[in-house]
Amino acid sequence: MSWLKTTQINLFIILSIIIFSLIVWFPTQNLPYHWDSAGFVINSARTLLNNNFNPLIVPDSDFAHPPLLIGLLALMWKLFGQSQLVSHLLMFPFLPIYLISIYYLAKKLFNLPIAIVTTIICATTPVVIAEYGLIYIDLPMAALTMLGLSLWVNKKYILSIIFLSLAALIKLPALGIVGGLVVWQLWKKQYKQIYYLLTPFISFGLWLIYHYQIENWWIARPNRLTNSPHTLSAFLKAIIFVSNNLFLEQGRLLVTVIFLLSITIIIIKKLSKKLKAIYLPVILLLISLFPFVTTGEYGARYGIFLYPLYYGVCIYTLFLVFQFYKIENKFIIISLIIPFLFFQFWHPKLSVSRNYLFKPSEDLSYQDMIKIGQQMSQFSQTKFPLAHFYGGFPESYQLTQPYQGYVNKELNFSQCPQFQLNTNWQQIIIYHPYSPVQINCSILLQQIVVVPLAYFEQNGKWVELYLVNATQSAKINKPPTN
Repeated sequence: MSWLKTTQINLFIILSIIIFSLIVWFPTQNLPYHWDSAGFVINSARTLLNNNFNPLIVPDSDFAHPPLLIGLLALMWKLFGQSQLVSHLLMFPFLPIYLISIYYLAKKLFNLPIAIVTTIICATTPVVIAEYGLIYIDLPMAALTMLGLSLWVNKKYILSIIFLSLAALIKLPALGIVGGLVVWQLWKKQYKQIYYLLTPFISFGLWLIYHYQIENWWIARPNRLTNSPHTLSAFLKAIIFVSNNLFLEQGRLLVTVIFLLSITIIIIKKLSKKLKAIYLPVILLLISLFPFVTTGEYGARYGIFLYPLYYGVCIYTLFLVFQFYKIENKFIIISLIIPFLFFQFWHPKLSVSRNYLFKPSEDLSYQDMIKIGQQMSQFSQTKFPLAHFYGGFPESYQLTQPYQGYVNKELNFSQCPQFQLNTNWQQIIIYHPYSPVQINCSILLQQIVVVPLAYFEQNGKWVELYLVNATQSAKINKPPTN
């Protein structure tokens, strides 16, 4: 009967995850592509498809990202046609895989109540919800990494290595988990399994060799500016930067405070011996974080494969406190405060700001960016189909690449630094604070005569269009005569 009850619980959890994923995914099924999804994944997949997958290289990046997900997207287009729906269908399985794997992982490492709470918290993490509507590589990598890790702790080593290798062939950071497992096996003196763990490293190494033969560079494109810390103070700043992002932002401050309070009580009450269950996730977390600190490259989406480990550790320490005070029956209900708080960060209300913000949205406000992009593009296409537009990113793909989902035909577009007055056609400046090129656009608007043309705003995100008065601008910029 106990086995039957456990099976029923598992089936209920799995079904709930699938239904939840469908509810979250359904509104995104026809969303236009956005930001790095558009500029990197979609364009790289089109290149692969147009080149008939030869060479198997993703060209639109400064990093040697393996081509597994992007190649799979191109294959889906080849089989079913290129559309937003097909692209978003490719993303659909990854949230269920991610959450189901977390459930079984936490259940094995800790217990059923902790597994339920950890899974719910991961499911409501704002950046996870945001990435599900984008065609990008971080959520798929995290899903396969968690699947591989869950299989590993359940001693299904062959299957585990297959999925960990696939995860590494989507994005390099998956190897951090593999490296953590190597350290764990060495610590436990279980050397036999280490041979399995060499497979993902070999797979990625073979990919790098292939990439080098084609591109003549390894991990990062030569001359690319990096944020790698070269001094002790810079290294400490990198640690603070990564820690702030992972442990404090988007409501995770509450999780961190809960952990600090719980661990304090555990130490005072001399319950430290019960902390052995967190050794593995802590080792995996530290080893995986190290490359981010040493490169200075980190964003909320990069941590999607790390959040389950961190949440699991924090929730486990909280459970020990509840257990000590004999109130375990209230653990799940009280813990649901965390996902309730996280929900407030899904799509926060934003005020209009004219300050520059050069990073992609890490919550559902990316949909606000898509909305104003659609409004601007449709207005431009309908009202000024023959005009020449000047701006930066993301209008560079919104106006020129119809397959991104914003316009029906390519419009004339150039970057603001390329602007030259011309009285033969209408010139329109696109201005907003979300791209470094827009600094040039701002300077340009101060040097020429323009007329405000249109303004689009959605939840604090905005974009402005200005029509250039070429005749008046030419008089202002006319060189003085002797």
